[in-house]
Amino acid sequence: MSSKTHRFPRCVAATAVSLALGIGGLIGSTPAHATASAGVFKGWSCGYNSGRGIDPGHAGLTRVATDHSKWIWNGNDPITTDLRNGWSHSRGRWFAWGRISDTYSYQGGDFVVAEWSDDAGRTYHACGWGNRPSYVANQTVAAYTKAFDWVRGRSVRICVGAGGNPRTHSGGHYIGCTHWYLS
Repeated sequence: MSSKTHRFPRCVAATAVSLALGIGGLIGSTPAHATASAGVFKGWSCGYNSGRGIDPGHAGLTRVATDHSKWIWNGNDPITTDLRNGWSHSRGRWFAWGRISDTYSYQGGDFVVAEWSDDAGRTYHACGWGNRPSYVANQTVAAYTKAFDWVRGRSVRICVGAGGNPRTHSGGHYIGCTHWYLS
């Protein structure tokens, strides 16, 4: 199946789920409370590999694509928020991950978290870099989460935050999230 025909059903399904559930990002929330009105936080997990996920930059993934991209604003500065996916021949499955690209933050401090759910957001897990958000480090303008299984029926959204301590990967608050997207 070509990547164009592969992504089209996802776009249609994601739009339908987003409209039906009306789920969006909440500003100023922590991962445990980001979807408090819509779901229950079940803990930090990247699913695959006993919850540790895989590093999408070093996993030999092919057919890598950005499924969805959205700007989330931090004041007057846009942060590009991407839901990406790729195929692993060695593992025989699709993986997904979140990526953010800052246009301004050379001092670090912004972070990305992927939240995934197998029950349309009623309960969800957060995946960053292990059991913490993935921060934009000093002198870089991008960060990404670990990759997790991109299985049929899984809902995913990417959240952006700011503040906290990039060295300890703790603290901070959510700026916003994408809508939930269905695989």
